[in-house]
Amino acid sequence: MIWRLPPRVPESWPTPLRAEGLVSDPVEYPEPLPVWVAPAWDVLGSDPQLSMGLTMWHECLLLTAEFPSYALVALGGCIEELSRSVAFQDQLGEMPPACSQCGNVPGAASRFWEMVALVASIDELSQLRPQWHVYGKRSKTAHGSALHGFEPYFGALFYFD
Repeated sequence: MIWRLPPRVPESWPTPLRAEGLVSDPVEYPEPLPVWVAPAWDVLGSDPQLSMGLTMWHECLLLTAEFPSYALVALGGCIEELSRSVAFQDQLGEMPPACSQCGNVPGAASRFWEMVALVASIDELSQLRPQWHVYGKRSKTAHGSALHGFEPYFGALFYFD
């Protein structure tokens, strides 16, 4: 088992390095938390897959502005981890065991799309799957170093001062 710190509210989404000075800081507008937050927080503490999936979503946000290809890998990891959560077992069933030889999970792509279908509309699914090929792009980046964002156009020069 992996040791994890308890869930906590992450720091604000940082301004991308290239946008510093171009974007003003957000104005604080305090709102009372909805009543469902406290019980949801307890669920996060007792469901490591849910907690880690949301952590990966936060990592996706941090990567988005400067590393969009790897942000998609993080988002894919978020969706895959959430699909392992007991919170979604009623809708998705139990996670099939990984192959003892290679570690692959049979039906992983199908489970990914079943998880996405829980929150995406039919129109959104038609854009994400056949039009934008998000699972294939995520796989090509994670397993083959393919870049599909702006990274190939600007390369390392984009990050130099």
